Amino acid sequence: MKSYSRYVLEVARVILGGVFVASGLLKAIDPIGVSLKLGEYVRAFGLGFLAEYETGMAWLAYGVCAIEFLLGSFLLMGIYRRLCSRLIFLTMLLMTLLTVYTLVTGAITDCGCFGDAIRLSNTETVIKNLLLLPLSYWVMRHARGIHYLYTRRERWIPMVLAVFGITTFIHANVKYLPIIDLRPYPRGLDLAQAIAMEQSERQTRLLEASRYIYERNGEQGSFSPDSLPDSSWSFVKVESLAPTELESSRYSLDLLGADGENLTENILSDSMGAILLLSANLERADQGHIDQINELYRQSRSLGYNFYGVSDGSKSAMEWWQYQTGASYPFLTADATTIKTIGRGNPTLLLLRSGKIVDKISTANLPETEQITTYLHSRMQEGKTTHPTYWRMALLGLWAALLLHGALRLLLRYIMVLSQLVRRGRETNSTNHHS
Repeated sequence: MKSYSRYVLEVARVILGGVFVASGLLKAIDPIGVSLKLGEYVRAFGLGFLAEYETGMAWLAYGVCAIEFLLGSFLLMGIYRRLCSRLIFLTMLLMTLLTVYTLVTGAITDCGCFGDAIRLSNTETVIKNLLLLPLSYWVMRHARGIHYLYTRRERWIPMVLAVFGITTFIHANVKYLPIIDLRPYPRGLDLAQAIAMEQSERQTRLLEASRYIYERNGEQGSFSPDSLPDSSWSFVKVESLAPTELESSRYSLDLLGADGENLTENILSDSMGAILLLSANLERADQGHIDQINELYRQSRSLGYNFYGVSDGSKSAMEWWQYQTGASYPFLTADATTIKTIGRGNPTLLLLRSGKIVDKISTANLPETEQITTYLHSRMQEGKTTHPTYWRMALLGLWAALLLHGALRLLLRYIMVLSQLVRRGRETNSTNHHS
């Protein structure tokens, strides 16, 4: 292989490997979100019945996150070069065809390539894939020429770290909620203020996009709200030119009581504090911490905090949950999509005070019975929140350190080879000069 071709190969290897590592890692932050995105894809192809198998879709999402990361990491390391390059090319070919389809049909607006961290339009996604596809083909054709960072006897170490690192990261983000909350409802958000601001901005945009139709002497004219005509004109109607996206809301939280009354404002204005147990699907919710949840309800009520279960509105599911768990707390209903957006765990505990999200935890992080009072006091009165621990990234950190070590070692080999070539060149020139 010519030297310039080798340079192109190495650059293509780094670009592809970096993209796949970033894509897999960013997806792995929120694996449940990836499973929901996969559900959108299967529905776009008329296979909506597959999306009903939530467990299967979740495992598929975990596999997608892990495989993308591992393919990229192995390519960067230069291990399993031929296998990885072939799988990466097939992946890029499939994703290119898939994104072209979504661009043409408009069935999906965001590809989800990098999770919620980086959102790309369908056009941007197709361009990205069309740029990466030829690179993946080039790497596949010349896979044997890829420099390896570790020998056959050494490569098992970074391989094990990569495999266990990404699986540990995925498992922790599912069990303890994502390490970074990239959705619209993070801890510390003043939800009441955010909803009010969004409604105000939406009304302003709707007003600005509206046109007032007036008539005078049989002729009609269209006017903006800032340039209404004088009294010689007669009002006819209002036409709204607002785009469809103005009808959607980023913060679409509506909490309805048993009688259908909207209790959202009451809960968000509760200065004492309210605790919501969120579950989009009670029949599939984890029942492993039921005793802790029931004890949390009893102690929170004795301390004066309102406690509600929140589900998608299925009365039979609520009754089933109460029968199975002995739950005595009241239930509110909310949109299932909103519940899944707020809390990735099933169930998730959400603490609110005066409209602010004080804390959000999975049931795996519930306090022990003797610590409940201290926990509630620290959150509701002192404003403390639960911060994710970064131990879940320890193995990935070791893998990254090995990647850097291997890259530096390869660079040193290059430098040594170049220095030897320069020295030999000088010796040759010196010999020719003396002769």
